[in-house]
Amino acid sequence: MSLPAAVAEVLLKLAKDTALDLKTKLAETAPHHKIKTDPRYLPAVAAYARGETDGKELSQTIMKLLWEWQAPNIAIKRAEIGEIWDKKNSWFGLLNWQATELLWQQAQQHHHLLILAAPPRVSKSCPRTFREDLPIELTAELRRFFHQHYPLGSLSSPVDFCADYFTKPITPGDVGKLREIWQPIPAGILSVSLTDYKAYFVVGFWGIDGSIAAVYDLPEWNWLDAKQELEKTGIKRDESLRQIREILVEMTKLLAAFVTDWHYLQLNPAYQPQLYRLVAQLGHWGQSFADVLRQMQAEIRPIRHESKLGLDFAQVKSFKCVETLTGHDSWVESLAISPDGQMLVSGGYDNTIKLWRLGGEPSQEKYGQLIRTLLGHGNTVHGLCFTPNGQFLASGSDDNTIKIWNWQTGEVVRTMTGRLAKVQAVAMSPDGQTLVSGNDDRTVKIWHLATGELRDTLTGHGTKVASVAISPDGEKIVSGGEDRTVKIWDLKGGQLIRTLTGPEGAVYSVAIAPDGQKIVSGGADHSIHVWDLETGELIHVLNGRAGAVYCVAISPDSSTLASCDYSTDSHNYTDAAIELWHLPTGKAVHTLKGHSSRIFSVAFSPDGNTIVSASADRTIKIWRQDS
Repeated sequence: MSLPAAVAEVLLKLAKDTALDLKTKLAETAPHHKIKTDPRYLPAVAAYARGETDGKELSQTIMKLLWEWQAPNIAIKRAEIGEIWDKKNSWFGLLNWQATELLWQQAQQHHHLLILAAPPRVSKSCPRTFREDLPIELTAELRRFFHQHYPLGSLSSPVDFCADYFTKPITPGDVGKLREIWQPIPAGILSVSLTDYKAYFVVGFWGIDGSIAAVYDLPEWNWLDAKQELEKTGIKRDESLRQIREILVEMTKLLAAFVTDWHYLQLNPAYQPQLYRLVAQLGHWGQSFADVLRQMQAEIRPIRHESKLGLDFAQVKSFKCVETLTGHDSWVESLAISPDGQMLVSGGYDNTIKLWRLGGEPSQEKYGQLIRTLLGHGNTVHGLCFTPNGQFLASGSDDNTIKIWNWQTGEVVRTMTGRLAKVQAVAMSPDGQTLVSGNDDRTVKIWHLATGELRDTLTGHGTKVASVAISPDGEKIVSGGEDRTVKIWDLKGGQLIRTLTGPEGAVYSVAIAPDGQKIVSGGADHSIHVWDLETGELIHVLNGRAGAVYCVAISPDSSTLASCDYSTDSHNYTDAAIELWHLPTGKAVHTLKGHSSRIFSVAFSPDGNTIVSASADRTIKIWRQDS
């Protein structure tokens, strides 16, 4: 939604005035969490901080501890509800008894945050559309929002959302009374009120022990001024009111996301707030809320207290550039390292594949030497991979072909062309029998390597498939598309197992950890997503630097993630770098700079001691561990 500058500036100021104050108000509800005194809590956090467990394991442990602490209190309170519910009491007439019963049933299953949205209180002097359309839109949009981003089945941030709990609008004073009913269950209460020219948002909250209820009134927002600014741009009245309703809904989503992320972040040091990736969707005024969460994350995550918890990130080594290879006449698009670590191959926009000597030490004369240039493709070479035995090389190109090479002789052994569009990526199965390609025609194709036969064509992506990977056990294919999805397929049968959503832009690169546990993706939304391969559960959303992530790679021991981002500002200043992360915890550890333009490909050597990177600056850089 594009807004006039005057409207956007007011919303931005409202967010800045609100974010830190709301965080402070929420903190009043959690002076000392009893869960943190459990003898299992600190050891679990310390194990995560040392890299012995990942964020998923810590989240599961904390959820288990929360439920163990809550369950007895919930059982007691549940038994009391029927007795205290007095239908003759006018205040209880505000509440839906059937919804109460259902919510209590859910509460007895596992820990989650309860979010209740009240119907908007709308003055009769407001336009009719606010009374008729806004309640419907708030309910539908919030329900969809929580189902997509904070589902009840989430392992890290489950939310039970209810929009029909209240029979009519509530007041801030009702929050304290609600706490008496729901005290064992942490809850957020959202409400909005509208007069003939102003909007008032109220957030209520209590934490896991329920001892304190906080109520925060946001600064009022003059919706009438915003409407007039919209109409100055030529927007008609009905459309301006529709946009005002949309702003009211988006602001409510933003508050809901902030409350949810705050709740789980202050309990779980491994938690990655969903709001980081939702800012673009919810409006730029959401950045202030995301910044407060980042500040909070920096203060409480154990990785900021390495000496106290005995952290050791020595396994994530720093690297330095030891060689820059030149020879390509245009952008270098793709890379692969031979299984023995002795050879490096590169492909580019000059339609060539080049073989370089990688084995040995940088001090040796032949280190980084160009051995051979393979000619045969008629367009850009996007994908390269070796067979597991290192005897053959596969390449995929914009010339609509895949070629299999005997790289030692330079001979093309086979060219696969059947029903192929431009080829964006290739991957080889661990047994060397199967080749997979990601293609411009939105398909993933599975090939029998020995014969060149097309075995299967997998459809499901909405746009071109930019990246593919095969799991170490050879059972699954992971594909990333410009349709903002990552898909997991069964390699043998070709069935779609799961679609992972979350990225807000095209997915440019995917990688599977060598231990077979995680999927990593990078893309246009400047973020890196880490998922559990088996369950599809989102483990981390990593936000390092301010640029699109064009490629990702994972070290052989699955401990280090390399990501490459690139950005340019209004003054044409460009920034390209390789970011190294401790994958189990999501901590950014090192930044490698040297390329002058975007980095299209990155790879680790089999021993993990070398990183190679390919760039639009026409160079390949070799990075070695800095001893």
